[in-house]
Amino acid sequence: MLKRDPLDFIIQSLNLPNQVAKESLMTDKIKDISLTQVEDGIIIKLEKVPSGRHYLEVVETFGDLNRRATHQQLNRYDEELHVLGVSLSIIYRVATCYHGCLGGPHIFERLAARTHNLACSAHHLIERGLYDEALNLIRSLGEIANLFCLFYADEKALITWLHSDSKTRMNDFKPVDVRRSLEKIGKKDLMLATKDWYSNFCSEYTHVHPGTKPNVHNERGQGHAGGRFQDKGLAYCMGELATCCSYIALFASQYGGLKDSFKELRTAVATYNK
Repeated sequence: MLKRDPLDFIIQSLNLPNQVAKESLMTDKIKDISLTQVEDGIIIKLEKVPSGRHYLEVVETFGDLNRRATHQQLNRYDEELHVLGVSLSIIYRVATCYHGCLGGPHIFERLAARTHNLACSAHHLIERGLYDEALNLIRSLGEIANLFCLFYADEKALITWLHSDSKTRMNDFKPVDVRRSLEKIGKKDLMLATKDWYSNFCSEYTHVHPGTKPNVHNERGQGHAGGRFQDKGLAYCMGELATCCSYIALFASQYGGLKDSFKELRTAVATYNK
């Protein structure tokens, strides 16, 4: 086995000839590198870790290489990408009043806009192999999904939330409170971010603890500082992102009166769930 040290950066499954990869890396700021082809990709060895803005250029360059590696595998996720694209299109149109302003305080439109921005950010992180960070944002999407579910099922909760101050929201609308409210009104089965789902996202991808090991999405249990393309990470993140966004988009399309889009999304989700 080829020995690797802390300055080795592995681009897994990147199907690029060494010379092409090297040319894409070489700039006036990134010079001292060597590349070695191995079974699971290309090892890029940094002879020296730069500092200042030079280091940020290295981060951006490696991020672009991870994005290329990801794009070479995306043909396996056509259904997830279709569901995600249909969902984000609906969410964006509702957020921006594309089909006409519905009036009022635009609370749902703001939630839709936050959803859109979180989802796009998560997608960018997934492309660059930063899966834990993407899942941290997806956790927030789960919170929004549960809120939409509660407001759809309980109009009184919506009215209370709309007129609440920060203290009331902290006391009555924390993620655990929203889950309990859904359980109380018999809508537990509609909940997206269940207790187990939310706890797992908090402990694995959000909160730090003595056992924290970042960006572990491989059979070896190897953690990573920085982005790293990993098959398991890509598969898990794409599934969770598509699921959260489609769930929110179903509510958003109903709110915005987008009947055709609602049908399109239901068809896409039904195909994805087969």
